[in-house]
Amino acid sequence: MLCYVGHRRYLPVDTIICPEILLNCHPKEFKSLVSQLEEAAIWTNNLLIVDCFSYDEVMVCSSTGLKPIDTHPKYHLWKNEFSPGEFWSLVGDDW
Repeated sequence: MLCYVGHRRYLPVDTIICPEILLNCHPKEFKSLVSQLEEAAIWTNNLLIVDCFSYDEVMVCSSTGLKPIDTHPKYHLWKNEFSPGEFWSLVGDDW
């Protein structure tokens, strides 16, 4: 699974590809580091990075292209039960 996180208004942007961006970072420091990348596009498969963003900033990369995760058919049922990363890991990319 691969996920784009960042502000939709910045698409297209110079892309930062960072599958291991926070490999040596303590999880409590994720939000601080990721917040410094506010105007960047981040491609990741790391659920902890995805959780640093709100639902409206998360897009999934599927076989049909990028799509906002908050357009998933069950988003309204589960948005208050799961973080963005948990929801993405549950529903996957192709829906």
